[in-house]
Amino acid sequence: HGNLTASNIRRFAMSTGVEQKTTANFTDEVLQQIHLGSIGTQHANLMQIPTDCPQRDERLGWMGDASLSAQSMHTHFDYTKMASAFVDSMVDLMNADGSLPDVVPQQRFGGRPSDLSWNSAFIENVYELVQVGDLVPARTYWEEVKRNVGFIEGQ
Repeated sequence: HGNLTASNIRRFAMSTGVEQKTTANFTDEVLQQIHLGSIGTQHANLMQIPTDCPQRDERLGWMGDASLSAQSMHTHFDYTKMASAFVDSMVDLMNADGSLPDVVPQQRFGGRPSDLSWNSAFIENVYELVQVGDLVPARTYWEEVKRNVGFIEGQ
């Protein structure tokens, strides 16, 4: 039993094994801590899929988060293989009309079709993969890209 002290406390961080690519060092300690916190939070949300948050029932592949975070995940981490696999999962769940669910892989939460801004995770992730030099998803899924854009245009 005994007394709880700072030396008794341990932290266990889990995430998919993606390497961090960038670092930043700010002279302002507050900015440095904000930066480190944001990198740590983003890394903790990479759990085979980009998740919303790692500590509750939102540990799912919410497409809105995947859309908004795609560029920074590629900037901060070696995210190419994971992003490509996530694009594969999106295509697996794409309807014939080009629509996608709110959550990929689809779970007990979220709707179908997704909100249009969340639907953009597909195009955003394919685009960001092209930006880092991986053209394979764009070439492989060009018909799905066109179908998805057609769905968006029809809304």
